[in-house]
Amino acid sequence: MFADRLANRFRRTARRIGEQLVISLRSTFRLLRPFAVERVAAKAGLPTRILDARNNPTSFRYDCSNALYPCQISNALNQVTTATYDLRFGVPVTVTDVANNASTTVEHDGFGRVCRFRKFWP
Repeated sequence: MFADRLANRFRRTARRIGEQLVISLRSTFRLLRPFAVERVAAKAGLPTRILDARNNPTSFRYDCSNALYPCQISNALNQVTTATYDLRFGVPVTVTDVANNASTTVEHDGFGRVCRFRKFWP
Protein backbone atom coordinates (compact mmCIF):
# COMPACT_ATOMS: atom_id res chain seq x y z
CA MET A 1 0.00 0.00 0.00
CA PHE A 2 1.22 3.50 -0.79
CA ALA A 3 -0.20 7.02 -0.58
CA ASP A 4 0.05 10.12 -2.73
CA ARG A 5 0.69 13.62 -1.42
CA LEU A 6 -3.05 14.20 -0.81
CA ALA A 7 -3.15 11.19 1.54
CA ASN A 8 -5.13 9.07 -0.93
CA ARG A 9 -4.24 5.44 -0.42
CA PHE A 10 -3.58 2.92 -3.21
CA ARG A 11 -3.12 -0.82 -3.17
CA ARG A 12 -1.38 -2.62 -6.04
CA THR A 13 -1.80 -6.36 -6.43
CA ALA A 14 -0.51 -8.76 -9.05
CA ARG A 15 -1.67 -12.32 -9.64
CA ARG A 16 -1.07 -14.87 -12.37
CA ILE A 17 -3.98 -16.64 -14.07
CA GLY A 18 -2.60 -19.28 -16.41
CA GLU A 19 -0.21 -17.48 -18.74
CA GLN A 20 -1.70 -14.06 -18.01
CA LEU A 21 -0.61 -11.56 -15.39
CA VAL A 22 -3.37 -9.47 -13.79
CA ILE A 23 -2.28 -6.22 -12.15
CA SER A 24 -4.87 -4.29 -10.14
CA LEU A 25 -4.67 -0.82 -8.67
CA ARG A 26 -7.36 0.00 -6.14
CA SER A 27 -7.75 3.21 -4.23
CA THR A 28 -9.65 4.63 -1.31
CA PHE A 29 -9.81 8.36 -1.86
CA ARG A 30 -10.51 10.71 0.94
CA LEU A 31 -11.88 13.39 -1.38
CA LEU A 32 -13.21 11.35 -4.31
CA ARG A 33 -15.01 8.07 -4.66
CA PRO A 34 -12.95 4.84 -4.72
CA PHE A 35 -11.98 3.31 -8.03
CA ALA A 36 -10.14 0.28 -9.39
CA VAL A 37 -8.04 -0.12 -12.51
CA GLU A 38 -7.05 -3.55 -13.80
CA ARG A 39 -4.53 -4.55 -16.46
CA VAL A 40 -4.27 -8.07 -17.90
CA ALA A 41 -0.97 -8.84 -19.62
CA ALA A 42 0.17 -11.76 -21.75
CA LYS A 43 3.55 -13.51 -21.68
CA ALA A 44 5.53 -10.57 -23.06
CA GLY A 45 4.03 -8.20 -20.48
CA LEU A 46 2.01 -6.29 -23.06
CA PRO A 47 -1.60 -5.56 -22.05
CA THR A 48 -4.35 -7.72 -23.53
CA ARG A 49 -7.15 -6.05 -21.57
CA ILE A 50 -7.41 -2.94 -19.43
CA LEU A 51 -10.37 -2.06 -17.20
CA ASP A 52 -10.71 1.61 -16.39
CA ALA A 53 -12.15 3.19 -13.24
CA ARG A 54 -15.71 2.67 -14.50
CA ASN A 55 -15.03 -0.98 -15.34
CA ASN A 56 -15.04 -0.32 -19.12
CA PRO A 57 -12.76 -2.75 -20.96
CA THR A 58 -10.26 -1.97 -23.68
CA SER A 59 -8.81 -5.04 -25.39
CA PHE A 60 -5.67 -5.42 -27.49
CA ARG A 61 -4.67 -8.02 -30.12
CA TYR A 62 -1.11 -8.20 -31.38
CA ASP A 63 0.39 -9.11 -34.74
CA CYS A 64 1.31 -12.73 -35.35
CA SER A 65 4.88 -12.13 -36.50
CA ASN A 66 6.44 -10.97 -33.25
CA ALA A 67 3.52 -10.01 -30.94
CA LEU A 68 4.98 -6.58 -30.16
CA TYR A 69 2.68 -4.23 -32.04
CA PRO A 70 -1.07 -3.97 -31.43
CA CYS A 71 -2.89 -4.79 -34.67
CA GLN A 72 -6.40 -4.37 -33.23
CA ILE A 73 -7.70 -2.30 -30.33
CA SER A 74 -11.35 -2.31 -29.26
CA ASN A 75 -13.06 -0.29 -26.56
CA ALA A 76 -16.15 -0.81 -24.41
CA LEU A 77 -18.45 0.40 -27.20
CA ASN A 78 -16.98 -2.26 -29.51
CA GLN A 79 -15.34 0.40 -31.68
CA VAL A 80 -12.32 -1.14 -33.37
CA THR A 81 -9.09 0.40 -34.63
CA THR A 82 -6.71 -1.70 -36.72
CA ALA A 83 -3.09 -1.01 -37.59
CA THR A 84 -0.30 -2.45 -39.73
CA TYR A 85 3.37 -1.78 -39.02
CA ASP A 86 6.66 -1.47 -40.83
CA LEU A 87 8.63 -4.01 -38.82
CA ARG A 88 11.99 -2.56 -39.86
CA PHE A 89 11.36 0.58 -37.83
CA GLY A 90 8.44 -0.39 -35.59
CA VAL A 91 6.23 2.41 -36.89
CA PRO A 92 2.59 2.22 -38.04
CA VAL A 93 2.03 2.27 -41.80
CA THR A 94 -1.77 2.26 -41.83
CA VAL A 95 -4.23 2.93 -39.02
CA THR A 96 -7.93 2.38 -39.71
CA ASP A 97 -10.91 3.33 -37.58
CA VAL A 98 -13.33 0.59 -38.61
CA ALA A 99 -16.49 2.27 -37.27
CA ASN A 100 -15.94 5.48 -39.27
CA ASN A 101 -13.98 3.83 -42.09
CA ALA A 102 -11.34 6.54 -41.65
CA SER A 103 -7.75 5.57 -42.35
CA THR A 104 -4.34 7.13 -42.04
CA THR A 105 -1.43 6.05 -44.25
CA VAL A 106 2.18 6.97 -43.59
CA GLU A 107 5.06 6.36 -46.01
CA HIS A 108 8.66 6.24 -44.75
CA ASP A 109 12.02 6.49 -46.47
CA GLY A 110 14.90 4.05 -45.97
CA PHE A 111 15.86 5.70 -42.67
CA GLY A 112 12.35 5.51 -41.16
CA ARG A 113 11.57 9.20 -41.64
CA VAL A 114 8.07 10.21 -42.68
CA CYS A 115 7.85 11.06 -46.39
CA ARG A 116 4.11 11.22 -46.91
CA PHE A 117 1.16 11.38 -44.53
CA ARG A 118 -2.37 10.85 -45.87
CA LYS A 119 -5.65 10.83 -43.99
CA PHE A 120 -8.82 9.46 -45.64
CA TRP A 121 -12.32 10.27 -44.38
CA PRO A 122 -15.36 8.85 -46.19
